[in-house]
Amino acid sequence: SKRVLETVSSAIWHANCMLVDGSGDILLGNNNGLYKYKMVEKKPISTKYYNNIGNFPIMSLSLDKQGQIWVGSDGVGVFQIDPRMEQTIKHQVGDGPEHLSSAAVYAVYVDKTNRKWIGTLRGGLNIIDESSCRFTLVQRNTNSTSPLSSNFILSFCEEDNDKIWIGTDGAGVSLWHRSSGTFENYKHNALKPNSLSNNNVVNVVKDDEGSIWIATYGGGINKLDPKTKSFKRYACFNTSYGYEEVNVWALYKDSEGTIWAGALSDGGLYRFNRAADYFELVDNNVTNLLTLMEDETGQL
Repeated sequence: SKRVLETVSSAIWHANCMLVDGSGDILLGNNNGLYKYKMVEKKPISTKYYNNIGNFPIMSLSLDKQGQIWVGSDGVGVFQIDPRMEQTIKHQVGDGPEHLSSAAVYAVYVDKTNRKWIGTLRGGLNIIDESSCRFTLVQRNTNSTSPLSSNFILSFCEEDNDKIWIGTDGAGVSLWHRSSGTFENYKHNALKPNSLSNNNVVNVVKDDEGSIWIATYGGGINKLDPKTKSFKRYACFNTSYGYEEVNVWALYKDSEGTIWAGALSDGGLYRFNRAADYFELVDNNVTNLLTLMEDETGQL
C-alpha cells in the first residue's frame, strides 16, 4: 500500500525544531516563537504557545525526566517550561558562574543523568547539573557549644541512621548527631585509663554486637562500649618478634563478624579472637596493610 504524507495544518510553513511533549502534543519552534498542536483535538497551529517567550527564534526543544520542556532561543537564552503548572522560567544570561554564557542557544541536550547540555553561539558549552550542589560542607565551628573536633578527617562509621563516627588526624573521634547537628568528642586523656588511647583515629568499625572498634596510629586498637562510653585498649602483639605494633591502620569486619586488623611499620595481619578477647597474629609476612576487603567467596 502507498503511504501518503498528509498536510495536518497549513498555519505554519516553517520550523526550526519539533518535540512531542509529555501529553503527546507537538511543540514547534520557528523564527517567530513557539507553537503547539493538540493531537487529541486535532487543533491546527494558529496561535503562539507561551507568549511570554516573545517573538525570538526558537532553535531547540528538549524534554527532561520530570516532563519539563527546555527551549533554546536565539536572543534570550534558555526557557524552562512546566506544562502542568503552565509556568515559564527564564535562565539569566550574564558573566556570573550561575548564568548562561550566551543568549544565542542553538542546542539543548538532556543526558541520562538529567544534566542539560546547552550549546551556544559565541559562548561555548554550558551545563546545568542539579547534582553538582548535592554536597553540604560540615566543618568545625568554634562558636558552637559542641563542634566537630577537627576538619582533618580520616575515617567514618555509621552507627545508625542518625549517628556517624568521625575519626580525625590528631583530635580523636567525634560522634555526629545529624538530626541535631551536634557532636560528642572523645580524646585521649592521660589521667583517664578508659579514654581513647591515641588521637590519630585512622579507621572505625561497628561490630555485630553494636560495639565501636577504633584503630589508631600510635595507640593500637580501642573498643568503645556505647552504653558506658568507656574505651578498652587492645594491643596487636607480634609474637614472632616479641613487641607490640602500635601503628594500626587497616580495620575490617568480615561477613561472619570477625574483626581483622593490619599494622604499618612492617606490621603483620591480626584477627580478633573473641573467645580469648585479644588480637592474635595471623600472618607476619602480610605487612603494611592499608585496606582489607572480602569477595563473594569469603576470601580477603
